[in-house]
Amino acid sequence: MEKKVPIKYFRYLDSVSHKRASGPGRYPVKAASEFLKALANAESNAEFKGMDTETLRVTHIAA
Repeated sequence: MEKKVPIKYFRYLDSVSHKRASGPGRYPVKAASEFLKALANAESNAEFKGMDTETLRVTHIAA
């Protein structure tokens, strides 16, 4: 994972360092990798159902 843009944190800032031009933030590598796994799973499910995976779009995400 490339750590290009930090995600701003608004709560629990005790141990979060300041990032240039964005304030306190971190790079949530674990959460991003789980999100990428979920996207890959959705793509494989669509491929299994016979959908065109090149034109798929994410329209709704829920935690």
